[in-house]
Amino acid sequence: MLRDKDGVIHKLPTRADVDGDNLSGVIRWNDAKVCPDGNLFLGSMAYEDQSDQGAFYRLSKDGKKLEKLFGSVGISNGMDWSVDLSRMFYIDTLSMRVDQFDYQNGQISNRRPLVQITDGMGYPDGMCSDANDNLWVAFWLGSCVRCFDGKTGKQIDEIKLPAQKITSCVFAGEKLDKLIITSAVGNPGEPIDLDQYPESGFIFIASPGVVGKKTTLFGA
Repeated sequence: MLRDKDGVIHKLPTRADVDGDNLSGVIRWNDAKVCPDGNLFLGSMAYEDQSDQGAFYRLSKDGKKLEKLFGSVGISNGMDWSVDLSRMFYIDTLSMRVDQFDYQNGQISNRRPLVQITDGMGYPDGMCSDANDNLWVAFWLGSCVRCFDGKTGKQIDEIKLPAQKITSCVFAGEKLDKLIITSAVGNPGEPIDLDQYPESGFIFIASPGVVGKKTTLFGA
């Protein structure tokens, strides 16, 4: 459902409209973001974290058409676009990579790896990019946000945090120079060590020395 700026509720297309009877298992939406061109991109994942049950979709900016772009997704997570809108960056957490696509008029193509996550770094989760097209990636079980060069994929910065499960980040503030970072206590059934990480679930504000980009609202 979409509530517009005038308070009117609109029914949006669902995964069932796109996938029909091909829906399998218990699937939920995970991360989503509006591209500066107005289209909403969103992905899904299985509750049991199966490696290939999720998918990635695009909802048209008028809210009328939902299209499945690709399947075989583990945990669909962070995404963002280059300043010139020629590339889209994307994280499937279970792939342990940040990938990039060519982007044009809402269409993606030519998927290829940009950042390879190695053992011990944690799991890539939510993500945003700054005005220089560098990528700020939150790391679940990594206690940090790391910044990667948007052209080479090399790590160029790291913000360490007093929580283990870092979930996402976004630039905010009048000058877009503050990085808002979210964290989690954990998923249901997981052990929680609040003695070691008493600030788990907190929201943190960092000043990384760069500026971000203005957030685009869907249907605005």
